[in-house]
Amino acid sequence: MQNVDENVAWQNAFYAAMLPHSTGGAYQNFIDPAAYNWAETYYDRHLPGLPQVKAKYDGRNLFNFPQSIRPA
Repeated sequence: MQNVDENVAWQNAFYAAMLPHSTGGAYQNFIDPAAYNWAETYYDRHLPGLPQVKAKYDGRNLFNFPQSIRPA
C-alpha cells in the first residue's frame, strides 16, 4: 500500500504544480475520484442539461458510479 500512497501523493503534487498553467478543466474520460467539484470541472456549461440526457438514455441508472450523472 505504501507505493499507492506515494503515487497518489506524487500525483496530487503534480496537479498542484500544473494548476497555474491550466484552465482548471479536466479530461472527461479520466474520472479522478479525488477531483474537487468534479461535476463542474468535467462538464462545465453542459452540466445543467445532463440529468435530462441521462434520464432519456439511462433512466434506470445502469451506468452508476460515484461520479456519474444522476437521472432527472
